Amino acid sequence: MDYFKITDLLSKFSKIISDSDSKKEIIISVLLKHTKKNISKENFKIDKNILVINMSPLVKNEIFMHKLDILKDLESVGMNIKDIR
Repeated sequence: MDYFKITDLLSKFSKIISDSDSKKEIIISVLLKHTKKNISKENFKIDKNILVINMSPLVKNEIFMHKLDILKDLESVGMNIKDIR
């Protein structure tokens, strides 16, 4: 009986992780579209609807130059990202 409860719990975590991965894939494709830079999943995180970029200043500046367009594209696909830092 306990086995089924554990598998239900683990499946919930699996869905959360896959949702996070799919969100990151969408963000990567939008960033690639606007900056022509390949950015990996490890180079950014989403914290309280804010996209936090952990890359070189050169890449960050490229992203910030297209910030409004990136935010509009993310909003158009249903992502609730309010800012990029």
